[in-house]
Amino acid sequence: MAGFAFSASACMTFVAGKKVSSTGRVIVGHNEDDFPPLVVRHGMLPAKDWPTGTCLPATPGCCAKVPQASHTLACYWGEVKFPYGDGNADTFLNERGVIVVSDSGGRSAERMDDPTLLSEGGVKFNLRRVVGERATSARDGVRIMGELIEKYGYAPSARIYTVADADEAWLVQVVHGRNFVAARCPDDAVTVMPNLYTIYELDSFPAEDIIASKDLVENARRKGFWDGKGKFNFAKAYQGSYGYGPDKAFEHPNNTGRFRQAIRILTGDEWPEGKPFPFAVKPKGQVFSVADMKAILSAHNPPSRAGAHVAKSWSICSDTTIESSVCEFTASPRDTVLHLATGHGCEKPYLRLRPFAEPLPKEIDDSATAESRLSEHVKPGINVVKGS
Repeated sequence: MAGFAFSASACMTFVAGKKVSSTGRVIVGHNEDDFPPLVVRHGMLPAKDWPTGTCLPATPGCCAKVPQASHTLACYWGEVKFPYGDGNADTFLNERGVIVVSDSGGRSAERMDDPTLLSEGGVKFNLRRVVGERATSARDGVRIMGELIEKYGYAPSARIYTVADADEAWLVQVVHGRNFVAARCPDDAVTVMPNLYTIYELDSFPAEDIIASKDLVENARRKGFWDGKGKFNFAKAYQGSYGYGPDKAFEHPNNTGRFRQAIRILTGDEWPEGKPFPFAVKPKGQVFSVADMKAILSAHNPPSRAGAHVAKSWSICSDTTIESSVCEFTASPRDTVLHLATGHGCEKPYLRLRPFAEPLPKEIDDSATAESRLSEHVKPGINVVKGS
């Protein structure tokens, strides 16, 4: 999801905390929504040692001097390739049991034409790649992301990353430039993420469950995003202050419609008009399962049996959903299960993958070319595999 133009048909992510999950561990569900033309490939990237001085290839216009780690972890890689090359749609799940997916964040209040906000064009695709290749836990992934954001700056306008392991999950809400805030998803609730910032007053979270850039609050005050009165509200300052209306993330019917739909499914109640949306909600059934996650990812608005091809973008499962996945963590990262629907979850079966314990099904396995494709991923052009 490269920019705000896509937010009218954008991705959606849910996280069930370990105390409300039927497995006793975090469950992550994600719908990837994108426009054609594109190709989607799945493959395994081996652990690898890198020569000193190696740098990561980067999206054109973004920073190309991010040093590679001396050793990178083995990863499952779900690649979405656009004609122009992109870095906002891929999934990484590594051998330590850390997954990263993302959702468009619409637009942040930061100006996109201010060169001082970035170093050498900033980072984009490499922000998720380094989590997959290096993170040993979800919290470690947030640390890694934060260091890159503050050093290089984030190139797109706004994005929300979900970084999770079996024990905890974080929503990392990133602003164009060098600022971000990450909040730990509660253990006893389900976090809902369409395509708008949902971290409000930072002190409403336990101190250990919030990680933010050093200049986050002062930058908002300095630039007039926040008047300095009352409690600092991240979402209001960095997105709400940008204005309201049908083209804004806070009031876009795609975002608000899917948010209301999700809350209705999870709680059985309608969310009151005008009330700020919650960071997470308690599900009515008290326990949330993998089957529940698949069901909510496959939901239409209004409910319909006609199929996702007629479900508009204000549905969780919509006409632009290209893939649906549920990450089921287990006692061992090696046995992590990825339930993958290679299309709409309402129409396609969810394949049960154990990427680090079993070979991927031959019908979707592009592991043979994964390493070479990773080095070329951010370059323009789709190199469609013969026969695909």
